[in-house]
Amino acid sequence: MRIDSHVHILPPEFIKNIDKNMERDEHFKLLHSSPKAKFATAEGENAYRIFFKT
Repeated sequence: MRIDSHVHILPPEFIKNIDKNMERDEHFKLLHSSPKAKFATAEGENAYRIFFKT
């Protein structure tokens, strides 16, 4: 079985201001405003594990 996924790695400053960034971009807000939405940066050693529980 293949599972396809699409992941964005975001800068920490973008995530810190996520509400402000959602208000600036309605499409981004539509896709990511769920309380279940997860955000990751490339800085964390476990960034990959946020999305793929390994």
